[in-house]
Order: sequence, then C-alpha cells, then structure tokens
Amino acid sequence: MLDEPTSYGERWTPARVLGVLDQTFPPESQFRRDFPEGPRITRLDGTSGDPGISSGEFGDSSGYWLDHAVPLNGRYRDLTAQFEFRRRDGEYAIALQDLHVL
Repeated sequence: MLDEPTSYGERWTPARVLGVLDQTFPPESQFRRDFPEGPRITRLDGTSGDPGISSGEFGDSSGYWLDHAVPLNGRYRDLTAQFEFRRRDGEYAIALQDLHVL
C-alpha cells in the first residue's frame, strides 16, 4: 500500500521487511529468547508502550515525514518505521523510507 519507492529508489516488499526483522532480532537476541516464534507486526490497538511518534515538514515544503515505533508482538519496540508523505498533484504519495533501530 506504498505509493513510491524510497528516496534512493528501493521498494519495500514483504520479504524485505521480514529480512530486516530477522537481521534486527537474530536468534541469539533477547527478543528471540522472549519470543522464539520471532517478531510479528501487530495491530496498533491494544499495543502497549510508547509509539515514539515524531513528525515534521520538509524544509522545501514538499511534504512531511513521520517516525513511528513498530508494534511487535503486542508492544512498541525500538524498531522505527520512517515514512514520507510527498505532495503529488494535490494529494500525498506515501513511501516507507526506512526501518531501523534508533
């Protein structure tokens, strides 16, 4: 449901998201000891913790950015999704710019 690739031309696929999750939470991590089945992205409603939301407008007024903690296994974690909302023909195009641990 993303409209555009990242600003460096890459597209997010389900496999790429899963690859980031596996790399971020490898088998030897505390997260995997707590959740041997691995990370599962969960719904926002009922998720505990701080979503760590921050946002702002681009300096050139071309749109906005939004950082939001990713809800995994029922709780917000250190994994953050960075979204961009770019103005395109009177609407906004959405891009997932990055997934990373802050």
